[in-house]
Amino acid sequence: MAALRVGYRGVAVDLKPYAKPYVVQQVLEIYRIEGRRMAAAAAAIKVVGRALRRQARHGTAANS
Repeated sequence: MAALRVGYRGVAVDLKPYAKPYVVQQVLEIYRIEGRRMAAAAAAIKVVGRALRRQARHGTAANS
């Protein structure tokens, strides 16, 4: 996520000399979409991690 934030902050400046404004806006929107996707994936990973730790502590199988 940190790398995504760094890229988002710098992409407009980096692309400005080479791309039309609408292209820069499209790239920024892609960064926003990917940021939301990565945040959702990170949240799902936390949920799975908690479930696995709980399962390990209680010694129960997921399908029991």
